[in-house]
Amino acid sequence: LPAGIRWTGRTMSNETYYIQIVNDNDVAVDYWLLREEPSPPDSDSTQPAAAVPALTPDPEMGRQPYSAVDLPTGRNHKRLVAGETYWYTFSRNDPNQSSSFQDLSFSLFYTPDDGNRHNVNFQLFTTAEVNAWLSGSGRLNNFGAGMLVSRDGDPLTGERIWRGNILRGDNYFLAIENGSDVEIDFWLYDQDIIHPLLGPVGEPAANLAHESTSPPALP
Repeated sequence: LPAGIRWTGRTMSNETYYIQIVNDNDVAVDYWLLREEPSPPDSDSTQPAAAVPALTPDPEMGRQPYSAVDLPTGRNHKRLVAGETYWYTFSRNDPNQSSSFQDLSFSLFYTPDDGNRHNVNFQLFTTAEVNAWLSGSGRLNNFGAGMLVSRDGDPLTGERIWRGNILRGDNYFLAIENGSDVEIDFWLYDQDIIHPLLGPVGEPAANLAHESTSPPALP
């Protein structure tokens, strides 16, 4: 009878990995190694379709660089307890930018602002820096970090922005750090936002319709 073994997980980009297949049986075996989960065989159409269980988010995702979450475009909202860091990974390949260098902006808003807004920040890292740090052979040096600004006119929120460029198609990391003594809500945008729409994330198109983007210059 056929048998199967399944593994799912995450690997670091630009790293080489090896897979070892061991046969501890007394007879030869045939095996098939697939990079994707195979489609289920055709079943009798008279059989009722099985209910698909709802996926439960892994609470450990995003807590470390090796479990970084792919950064969706648009607005991203999460809650961070005091002292917590949340990791995203991202790349850019914008067809509207012909250069190998992709222009990019990140805007971070967070609340409450308890007067210590400098204790919340985000940093950007190359994959090489993160890999060296994880292996213990280097310090974790960023190539960019959020700059404190105050443009939304809301005294209850903290605000940081970064503008720069990255190489097309390369993978990068973004870490949001809550160094304050209280739990915070944060909203991260992959564009320059002046007046954000804070609150639960709803329809992206409706959200962006209420937000102002791309100021001419930082104060």
